[in-house]
Amino acid sequence: MASDKKSPFKSYKQALITAKDTSVFSRWRIFFIKGDNDFLISQTIKELKRLWIGTGWSVERLEGSTVNLEAFYQATTATSMFEPKLVTFINDAQSIPDIHAIFSSIKTVKDLQNPIVFVWRNKELNSKIQKEISRIGPLMLLCEDPAPWEIREFTLDYCKARGFKLTSSALELFLEATGTSLHKISNEIERLSLVFDQTNRALTREEILPHLDYLKEDHIFKIDQLLCNEAFNKAQLLIYDLLDRGESPLGLLAILAMHCRKSLQIRAELKKGNTASEISKALRLPPTVVQLYSAYVQKRKPSIFSKALISCHELDRKFKSQRFDHEIGLNSIIFELAQT
Repeated sequence: MASDKKSPFKSYKQALITAKDTSVFSRWRIFFIKGDNDFLISQTIKELKRLWIGTGWSVERLEGSTVNLEAFYQATTATSMFEPKLVTFINDAQSIPDIHAIFSSIKTVKDLQNPIVFVWRNKELNSKIQKEISRIGPLMLLCEDPAPWEIREFTLDYCKARGFKLTSSALELFLEATGTSLHKISNEIERLSLVFDQTNRALTREEILPHLDYLKEDHIFKIDQLLCNEAFNKAQLLIYDLLDRGESPLGLLAILAMHCRKSLQIRAELKKGNTASEISKALRLPPTVVQLYSAYVQKRKPSIFSKALISCHELDRKFKSQRFDHEIGLNSIIFELAQT
């Protein structure tokens, strides 16, 4: 089955529809799940296993590194009174010691009594294997990253499968918050499906906005990155944008306070002469975070971070006890951090 390289998700959906057809095993005996998108690979395996088990098939799994000609022969020809319908998944098929010999042993697909599914991850097919696959003609399910314009389609499809829709403005907000990771998009759609009744209605921007606070981890990274790169004006604009989107001022203040504490801790460790690796272990921070902070904190006196941290505590009290302009307050912290 040919794939559309310009629209990989469209091609994937068409192949999956074919694989889920009730008469698929009368037409296909070999399936090839291949690609570098782990989410689509795992979802495809789950869907097909659930479907086939539901229609009376027994499913077995083999690890590619353990498969030889004898194991392959047993999987594709063995019969049982108790399990007359057997399909075998070979996980990490790219690690089969002599995959070419296995493909060469298949004279025609009709010789296979039991269907077989090869799950091939993150490795291109060499010309010899590609030639054998072309000869055998398996059903190919290519699990590649969707094209940028297909992310919307994937999101809407996943929402529909979970019993709700998103309005245009809600979809824009959701994708702005989640980015293009299919894992992240699917996880957050699952979360929304637990919050809202599954009546296939369209959720609005205002409805999903309060449930986007889970994205603070991304906000932390982005704000940290801008401050450590001394892009203070961009950090201000990002905070204004997050406030406009309904982000909690206290949540943003907590991010700035955390930034000050990390800066003080990393600067103190650097002063002791510790390496980035030692600091990472001591503070339980990823090495990339330590590297991000190192040059930035050494340009500033510790008193700058200490003063900004005290200001964070004062703002926390003001935000909770009286009406106070959130933008002015948060901007004042960034102004203090910008001093050298």
